[in-house]
Formats: sequence, structure tokens, C-alpha cells
Amino acid sequence: MASPVTALPFSPQGEEESALGYTREYTIQADAAWLEPGKTLAPAYVTIRQGRIARVSTRPPGPRRGPFGAIEPTILKVEGTLAPGMVDAWSRLLPADLLNDRNPLAHAEVADSLPLQRPGADAALAARVGALREQGLAAAYLAAVAGGVQRGVGSAVEFSVHDLPVAYAEGKLEFALSGDRLGAQSAARKLTAAFVDAEAWRESLDDYQEKLTKYEESLEKYHKDLDKYIEEKEKKEAEESSEQAPGRLQEESGDKDKSKEKGKAKPEDKGPKMPTRPKRPVEPRPSTVRNLILDVLDGKRGVRVVADDRSAIEAVIALHDEYDLEPVLVGGAEADLLAEELADAEIPVVLALRADPAVGGQRTLVQRYNTLIEAGVVVALASGGSDGSAAMMLTLAGELIAAGADAEQVWASLTTVPAGLCGLGQRNGRIASGHSGSMILFQGSSPFDASASFRTHKPK
Repeated sequence: MASPVTALPFSPQGEEESALGYTREYTIQADAAWLEPGKTLAPAYVTIRQGRIARVSTRPPGPRRGPFGAIEPTILKVEGTLAPGMVDAWSRLLPADLLNDRNPLAHAEVADSLPLQRPGADAALAARVGALREQGLAAAYLAAVAGGVQRGVGSAVEFSVHDLPVAYAEGKLEFALSGDRLGAQSAARKLTAAFVDAEAWRESLDDYQEKLTKYEESLEKYHKDLDKYIEEKEKKEAEESSEQAPGRLQEESGDKDKSKEKGKAKPEDKGPKMPTRPKRPVEPRPSTVRNLILDVLDGKRGVRVVADDRSAIEAVIALHDEYDLEPVLVGGAEADLLAEELADAEIPVVLALRADPAVGGQRTLVQRYNTLIEAGVVVALASGGSDGSAAMMLTLAGELIAAGADAEQVWASLTTVPAGLCGLGQRNGRIASGHSGSMILFQGSSPFDASASFRTHKPK
């Protein structure tokens, strides 16, 4: 829908360095700004400082105080309407070493593999990121890549001055219930078993703590009994030593003769019995993979589940009901068949803009999208992990609108909704103070207007 993109010719000024490497401060004057879905400002003056929006107003900023007097603001005037950059909630902008890892761990965190923030740290990734930023991308969620049901921990990222990802917000634990129907059902059973195992392990740990308390009490009693045993043994040995005296031997001999006469042997005194040391209970073995699931159960970490098959999605809903989880459903080809249930459980869905024609049966993407929206499900639209789809997010979203989706709702699904689902709601998805200075400038009626061009702005 949209025409080729060119970068805005901004040359902002500034000195302070931000965490993302941006240093300059300037104000963009535009005809209007889409601050967020349903909220527009005209005219718009957006001040950017260190890569973030510092001020949004209908009036230009005044001079600021400097070390040598007042400093006039740098104002860059453009024609058109500003809009926040898009957030891709399902991306594969991963570093080369992670993409090439043949055996990624199920507990590996994407954030740990991100390249250092310096030029040339990962040239191939920087080129991919740079190209997508020119298409309006401001932030993304990098999905984990391990095989099997548990995929590892993904990461929500923004992009630095070097076009490299920088992790923000805590990553979410990811699972995949993909494959054909039987494979998805098997994976769903494994996922459920993993949560049951984690709960059982926690219970065994609680039992261990109880046993450990009893063990420590028994150990204390054992030490007291041992002291008593040693005392009694030493006393007995002292008595036996005194009985070895000459006078005592004759008396003892006489006593033995009397015993023989009576036909009875004197029982041997074995002395005090040594107490048995209590056995320490065996501590349940910890597991990094299991600990991640426990973090999810405790609400310390979010969870994302890739699932398309209806039965797999039902398993996700069941987990939500059983453990009071707040999962994000990714993929959701048959999510529309369970739209009411997902809405009741307040489970959001991330749909790929470029869906496989075979996915979802005879139902088109717009039909599935509208069904979810009408049911009250929170829906984000994403690239689905394809660079090609990421580069055409606005075009594909425009096609969705042309097929009958609401433009305002689709815009929310590209900006505010995915930002919130990725944990970036305070940094992306809106034109507001503290948010990313990565924006789109469109000159038509909306960013989806195929008859007008749009350009992007990356902070400096």
C-alpha cells in the first residue's frame, strides 16, 4: 500500500549521550501527530532528546538556559502527520551466533546473546535492523529459538544508534505447541506435564523443608543422647577398672562360685547403647528449566505460547484457568474458533500479518482478526518472524483494512497493543513524553494511504 521509504533529512544538535547512543536534541514541527489510536494533535511540536520524546505540544518550545546564556531550540519543519513507530511483537531479528546455534538451550535467554553496542559488532544484523527501521519499525520482540516445547526466554528490544537491538523489559518464557494436529496435541500434553512437574517439585521441596526441620530436631536430640552415652560409657569403664583391684578379684571369685552352686550364670552387662545418627533428607535437585516455569507460576515472569491448533489453544486456556497465568497466545490460527473463551480469560493474541493460506482453513486473516476483535480479544499484528513480512507491515496492514478491518483498530494492533504485550508500553507505541523518538511521517489520510508517501525518522 505504501510507497518506498526515505529517511527524514534531520540534523539535530545536542551533547548528552543516552543509553541507546543518541545524543542530540531538537524539535520536529509537523502539521499533526497521531499520538495514539483515537487521539490526534494539530499542529504538533515534538521535542526529542537523547532518542526519546521529551515534549509534545501545539506550541513551539522556548529557549533553554545554557552555560553561556539562552539557547534557541532547533526546530525542523516537515509537512505531514507524525505517528509512532511500529512494534513487531513476533520477530526473528536475532544475532548471528544465536541463529547459527544448532542446539540452543531451552533455558537460554536471547538478551544474553545480543551483540555489544559498537559499530561492526554484528554487521549482518545491523543491516537487517536498519532496513526495517526505514520501514517504520521502532521496537520488536525477539522470539527464542530452542527446539522442543520449551523454547527459552525471548527479549523485547529497542534499537541503538548502531542499529543493534538493546534489551528492555524482562523477557518472557516461550513455549511452542506447533506442528500438525497430533503433534500439537502431544506438545500440549508435554506443556501441561511440565507445569504439573514444576508444581510437584515445589511440593517435594516443601516436604523436604519439613523433613529438614525434623532432621535438625532429631540431630539435636542425637547429640544430647550421644553425650549421655559417652558419659555413661566412661562411668562404666571407670567401674570396671575399679573392679580389677586384688581384693575385688577374690570377692568376685567367691561370687562366681556361689553362682555356680545355684546353677545360675550372672548376665553380662553390655552397658549403654550408642544412639543412631539420623539420616539427612535428600534435597530435590534444582533445574534451571523448571525454575523458569516456577517464575511463571509465581508471576515473576510472563509466558508466550505459540499455538495454532484448536486443541493446543484449549490447553493454553486450561493452563490459564488452572494456574492463574497471563499468557500471550502467538500464532492463533484457530483462535477465532475460541474467541469468546479467550476474551473471558483475557488472553491476548499475536497474529502474523502474512498468514499461510492453509492456516485457519477457509477463514481469511481479516475474518479471523475481526472475529477476535468483536469478541473483545486484545490482538496484535506482527511479521510472524519473517524479515520480508516485517518490511511490508504497513502494506499488509493496508490490505487488511481494504478487506474490511477497522483502520483505527489495525493501527492500535501495530503500535500500542504490541508495545503493551512486549512490556514496552511505557517506551513505545505512542507519541508521548519518555517514548521512542522513532516515528513515521505520512502525507496522506493515514499511514495506509497507498496514494501518498511516508518517511521515517530515526533519532540521532
